Amino acid sequence: MIIRPAKPGDYPALADLWHESWISIGISNAWDLDREGVRRRFMQEAEDRWEIYLTETDGKPVGFLALVPAENQLDQIFVAPEKKGMGIGSALLDFAQQKLPEWIVLWTSAENARARRFYEQAGFVLMDTQYDAAHRRENCLYVWMSNR
Repeated sequence: MIIRPAKPGDYPALADLWHESWISIGISNAWDLDREGVRRRFMQEAEDRWEIYLTETDGKPVGFLALVPAENQLDQIFVAPEKKGMGIGSALLDFAQQKLPEWIVLWTSAENARARRFYEQAGFVLMDTQYDAAHRRENCLYVWMSNR
């Protein structure tokens, strides 16, 4: 599987993948932005904070991750709904651990049991749970530390 840096021309497709994947999770209050709102947020985050990488099949993005290296943060990791369970998320997470080899922090929704299992199986440890009033949900803080 090839993981490459995303280019600005990839951003609309990645924003759509993000929106579709997030909606597919089925979390209550999952998304308060429509597709265009998600695209605007993606573009803003890409310009201001994110280092973005993607993987694709037949020229179409099937997964991406957004890192904030200055904060050792994995800010987003998403796989196209129809491609979940095929190892794409694991490959992206392995890549993130190579890019941020000492430690990584990430937040995920407390309701997202599948993601929480995924992170815990990869060695991330739950450190805190906080209520996010803006999005009306509990979020979990996870940390991964290298065993080196």
